[in-house]
Amino acid sequence: MSTSDDSTERMDAASRVAQQRREWVIERIGWGLMACLIVVALLGGLGFGPLTSRRSISRDGALSVKYYAVERTSAATKLEVWCKTGDPTAKEMDVAISRSFVDEITIESFSPEPTEMALAGDKIIFTFVGTDLANGEKVVCHYRHNEFGLRKYEIAIAGGQPVRISQVVLP
Repeated sequence: MSTSDDSTERMDAASRVAQQRREWVIERIGWGLMACLIVVALLGGLGFGPLTSRRSISRDGALSVKYYAVERTSAATKLEVWCKTGDPTAKEMDVAISRSFVDEITIESFSPEPTEMALAGDKIIFTFVGTDLANGEKVVCHYRHNEFGLRKYEIAIAGGQPVRISQVVLP
């Protein structure tokens, strides 16, 4: 009777040790995944950061846009636009942004402020005054996304090549 009890106890102890090792492996994998998630989040993979910061330039080189490829719903963010028209006497600059994008955000401010806004088909045209804008000074739009999802839109200056932008907006 004691021999079978001893072998049963040894088998139970061996299965408990094997179960404990499996649990430790699963625990270590979980720790590794959490560490990876934290590193990705710190680098901007889940929002603002160096992994998601983008700069796009139009084919003709007249327009440059800085934005984040991954953004969060309701989080304050900004879009920076640089234009070079090559005309040092230009007193105005028109920036056209896809209406689909403007309809899905809440614009908080522009710097500098546009003097005029007009609807032209599927674009909204913002008119800015100042010769510095036509020669490389940036326009900054501070805004918040209203909803999450994939955003694809274009920004262009009057008569120039557009910059196509894709963003993922997380909840």
